[in-house]
Amino acid sequence: MSVEKQTSLQSTDVPDNGSQPLTSLASTPPRKKQYCGISMEGLSFKTGVVQSGQTLAHLLNPHGISNAAIFQAAKTSKPVFDVRRIKAGNTYSLISSPEEEGRVKYFIYNQSAINYVVFDFGNPIQVYKGKKQVEIKTRTLSGTITSSLWNAARDSGMSQELLYALGDIFASTMDFRHLHKGDEFMITFEEKFVSNKCVATGRIKAARLTCCNKIFQAFGYEVNDRINYYDEQGNSLEKSFLKSPLKYSRISSKFSKRRLHPIKQKYMPHPGIDYAAPRGTPVRSVGDGIVIFKGYSKGAGNYIKINHAGVGVSEYMHLSKFHVRIRKNQKVEKGQIIGYVGSTGYATGPHLDLRFKKNGKYVDYTKMNLPSGKSLANPHKEIFLKQVAGIKQQWEDTPRLSLNHGTKTLDVTSKGEKR
Repeated sequence: MSVEKQTSLQSTDVPDNGSQPLTSLASTPPRKKQYCGISMEGLSFKTGVVQSGQTLAHLLNPHGISNAAIFQAAKTSKPVFDVRRIKAGNTYSLISSPEEEGRVKYFIYNQSAINYVVFDFGNPIQVYKGKKQVEIKTRTLSGTITSSLWNAARDSGMSQELLYALGDIFASTMDFRHLHKGDEFMITFEEKFVSNKCVATGRIKAARLTCCNKIFQAFGYEVNDRINYYDEQGNSLEKSFLKSPLKYSRISSKFSKRRLHPIKQKYMPHPGIDYAAPRGTPVRSVGDGIVIFKGYSKGAGNYIKINHAGVGVSEYMHLSKFHVRIRKNQKVEKGQIIGYVGSTGYATGPHLDLRFKKNGKYVDYTKMNLPSGKSLANPHKEIFLKQVAGIKQQWEDTPRLSLNHGTKTLDVTSKGEKR
């Protein structure tokens, strides 16, 4: 996705001019004095891409680094970075000294476009992490859906990550499947730039969806480094509980007092909701609570029970495995991953059976009146209302275009920050 207005980064990093496989490392003469905080005076710079099956030794041995030095570097890096997590497809850089017969002084592994790990082959060998300078730009997209939101997003080049985030924000107020031709949307969000290149989508600041002439709005407000979403009066859009423990699954079997059991082939109550999803799909706790059971049974397979004080107990059945950090008596938060979809126990295929007990009886979770989150109060509300007014005015100045015929983009602000 293009940005119409950009300001140049004032980064001290050497620009990444692309990377090539190890067999053809790209030499890049540094155009600036530093790269990842390293003074480049008198040094040469090469980049490459980790190939499948390559380890730290594979990457460094051809450049004169001894096995003893590589072993020591791997040992030194343990508190900082596990070298076994070097991934194929990620880029790396080698910084060497021509005056010392090309001896490699630094190996830099890029964990992402922003985060990197430096292996300093000095005496002694040191390993440390760093982050590249990031510039945050705010951008607005608007459009009219001509087929479906999913198709329109694909046609316009909107990232799947951004679309999923939008779905999460409106999860408690509307269903994206109800959007159709003629509906409109407006979204203001952040993008992260490194060396004047967009490397990631940031947070959504505000969004508006018009569905069947009904307007749904969400405005973000940050407190203590956490952003929550509210309507234009500052009332929370979030429920204290998720509508679903899975993202973008389908309900394959509803709550029922009489259902033909797929294995036992007889009519039995089904006091839960089956969500069909691929094996390994993350399962999230629907609300804050405490794990009161984690184990196995013949019928439920691997399953977990979570007590939500004052509300009830949620149960998650047929898991392929539990999240490694989940323990009995542990506190969990709404949305925290507790396990993964599977087919253990009585199951004909991978799915999650979610059950919810209230006052000792199973209830239909999809029909529960879930409590809302907290709304804003002064002084936060006063600041929030001013922000809302500014965003709404900016929206009024943004033309609407058909998504399938291009998307209007507007760069609202630009600010540099280090992260």
